[in-house]
Amino acid sequence: MLKKAKPAFSISVGIMLVLVLLGIILPEGLESVTETIQVFISDKFGWYYLILVTLFTIICLVFFNHTIRKNQIGRS
Repeated sequence: MLKKAKPAFSISVGIMLVLVLLGIILPEGLESVTETIQVFISDKFGWYYLILVTLFTIICLVFFNHTIRKNQIGRS
């Protein structure tokens, strides 16, 4: 049996579908909007944002690596 999708998953899929459709229908418009957002983030947050994203990525990789090591394939 299939489990019912959680609301967060449904909302995320909906947002992604809208962005993909906008990219297909209006690629120049979507590029303009995303460029504006990127410039705003880099101007307002700069190095602080870059450091936070880097730390978040490292933490995710550590958790992923820990999970992989914990689940061994084959005999111990």
